[in-house]
Amino acid sequence: MKLLSRASREVRPWKNACGVSEDIIVAPTVDASGDPSWRVALATVDRDVPFSSFRGMDRILMPISGAGMELAVDGEFKRLPRYSILSFRGEASVAARNVRTPAQDINVMIDRSAGAAAMARRYVVGSTPLRTAADGEVTVIVALAPTLRHNGKPLRIGDALLLDDTDGGYLTGFGETALVRITLAR
Repeated sequence: MKLLSRASREVRPWKNACGVSEDIIVAPTVDASGDPSWRVALATVDRDVPFSSFRGMDRILMPISGAGMELAVDGEFKRLPRYSILSFRGEASVAARNVRTPAQDINVMIDRSAGAAAMARRYVVGSTPLRTAADGEVTVIVALAPTLRHNGKPLRIGDALLLDDTDGGYLTGFGETALVRITLAR
């Protein structure tokens, strides 16, 4: 188990320079374009902007701000409430619309040849044991509430836990999390 602290992350511009994000965890390998084969990030959208294009990648997005987000995906309007999940292809034309206050989202990207990704919303109440990650899988839990603790230590919103082959202990308290699973191709 490894803590991926939000306090230790750099804020970086998007590929198209229209927004910023913080990498929660990034694959150690890159493809011919220089992009990593997969990434989990926390993005901030503060105005109506187009999203970066990522050919050959699948993307998953979960708004975590109170108002959610409004997007245009290939010309189709989508209203995404807080903690809802939207999957789309990296080649899609995607743009934030009607942004009145800055919004944040958890964003997962994976090269289709590298494997597959899934994200789910999980609500923690009480004490939840954390399992080890399966072989060939990257599992990340992102804290979305300030009322969560890992093995008694408080987590900040945006802190993440990387599950590995060691005992992960317990997640305690109450509040939302984003559970991200990346299954790597063999």
